[in-house]
Amino acid sequence: LGDSKTDAKLAKELVETAALMPSVDAGRSLAAVIASDKATAELRNAALGAIAVNIAGPWAELEKDAKLRETVTNLLQKDQKAFHVAAMQLVGSAGWEQATPALLTLASDADVNADVRIRAIATAVDLRGSELTEGLRKILAASN
Repeated sequence: LGDSKTDAKLAKELVETAALMPSVDAGRSLAAVIASDKATAELRNAALGAIAVNIAGPWAELEKDAKLRETVTNLLQKDQKAFHVAAMQLVGSAGWEQATPALLTLASDADVNADVRIRAIATAVDLRGSELTEGLRKILAASN
């Protein structure tokens, strides 16, 4: 699926089918798609969404996957704007409070779309990570 030679329509259908499978192996396959720079942004976002929907249920084991967590957190970097919304959805669903610094960095960047910044703050607040209070203070101080 992560191969750029795979037909885009077929790849999207396979991601949608995998999202319906209760096996965590389907989720692992989609985690590989997310990590692949060869996969299209559309396909990677579909994989992010599928994991976000299933991570509190049949794919709960993926919450502990450090590589997936790191990959998704890296998609919150400023230069990865195609993935911000879907990555935040997965971070929130998985409860990965370790992503709080990345969310606050995104939220504090005036060059980032305002809707994305608001969503980053909302996700960080939902996670209640240890860096939250100080990060929000810095954002408020910078806005004055």
